Amino acid sequence: MLNATQPIAMPWLPKVKAVLQMWYPGDEGGWATANLLLGKSSPAGRLPFTWPKHLQQRAAGDPAHPERSSHHGGNVNYSEGIFIGYRWYDQRKI
Repeated sequence: MLNATQPIAMPWLPKVKAVLQMWYPGDEGGWATANLLLGKSSPAGRLPFTWPKHLQQRAAGDPAHPERSSHHGGNVNYSEGIFIGYRWYDQRKI
């Protein structure tokens, strides 16, 4: 089970059958998690975005976009254009 707001390294991913991402569970998060793990509720929701399998696969880790890892006068140039989110991964066949 994850309670993270951004992609994280998951070197153990091949060893598990599923990943439950709770996101921002709030005050009732404990109950919600228990209900999901016990099969009382269905974890049928899907994330509205794509997370990389490896952190190096993100635009921030791509050497073609050095502006992500250093400051350039306080400005960030999003040079990938429309290739953001799932389009980033589709374009790179990830």
